Amino acid sequence: MAARADVSTVNKILILQVLVLFLAVAGFLIAGGWKDALSPGLGGLIALLANVVFAYWVQLASDKPPREMLHYFYIAEIAKIILTILLFSIFFQIPGVQLLYLMLGYVAVLSVHWLALILW
Repeated sequence: MAARADVSTVNKILILQVLVLFLAVAGFLIAGGWKDALSPGLGGLIALLANVVFAYWVQLASDKPPREMLHYFYIAEIAKIILTILLFSIFFQIPGVQLLYLMLGYVAVLSVHWLALILW
């Protein structure tokens, strides 16, 4: 029998966030074209990349003693906040980006994490 590779909860959340990002972009692409799909795509990308960075740092802490693990969690959260601020600052400079659509994409991808915590 082949061994089944278990997918961690963190990886499931990241995969679902990618799926929601694609669905949001596809919905806006169908409804309004690529100019309307750009903003939610960028907003969703902000949430996704920040969560990938956080997950990476948490993964680095998985085999550390508790005190060091806490240190890694602090680094992960600081890196996530700084990256989020940096990406928002950069994406606001792109001509044609619509703030409402950007925030809708961001909240849609971020809500996957919130709903996963409630459901799982």
